[in-house]
Amino acid sequence: MVNANKSKAKIEKERQETFSKEIDEIKRTFHAKIGTIKDKQGRYLMEKEDIKKWWHEYTEELYKKDTQSLDENDGSTIELEPDILESEIKWALECIANNKASGTDEIPAELFKILRDDVVKILFSICQHIWKT
Repeated sequence: MVNANKSKAKIEKERQETFSKEIDEIKRTFHAKIGTIKDKQGRYLMEKEDIKKWWHEYTEELYKKDTQSLDENDGSTIELEPDILESEIKWALECIANNKASGTDEIPAELFKILRDDVVKILFSICQHIWKT
């Protein structure tokens, strides 16, 4: 009986190992998804130049639709998002964690917090400029 239990356990362990290996193999194997492009007549495009032409026409149509919708404005005003507030910048500075690695600018977050009022004014000016352009 003991030998039967040991052999069952051994078989189960081997099955689990085989299963794990198969899962690992599936994860490692790259499966490219093949998409197809059809032209306006429903024919599949296979040639590189035909596909490039299709993308060119497709993007042109997208941009035409965007400009047409702007031209078709019914005269009503377009509501823009409100300007950035200084309080939002103060809140963002408060949310920055201390003792973290500096970003590409190599300025530690603690420096922003020490110079808080001056930094808020500078960042507010920069954000407003970016927001309006």
